[in-house]
Amino acid sequence: MPPPRLSRQDLGSGAPCAPGGTLDLKLEPRETVLLTNILESHLGDLRMEIGKTENFDMRNSLKADEQVLKGLIARIKAPVESPASS
Repeated sequence: MPPPRLSRQDLGSGAPCAPGGTLDLKLEPRETVLLTNILESHLGDLRMEIGKTENFDMRNSLKADEQVLKGLIARIKAPVESPASS
């Protein structure tokens, strides 16, 4: 049985997030590591899929997904800036 899927309302503050909107998600360090590992694993799978895809439009779509995924990983790995002390 697959794990339950979380809706946008299950995450963050509980306020719904409109499609295309932003989502604030606070993660514990262990959760951050796990999420990063999952995304990096998917990135590897995606690269293999790109290499096997012959359809030009599908390949370009997968490459666009790859760029988005790389951006997400970079943002998760970026150090968090703490607010300036007064």
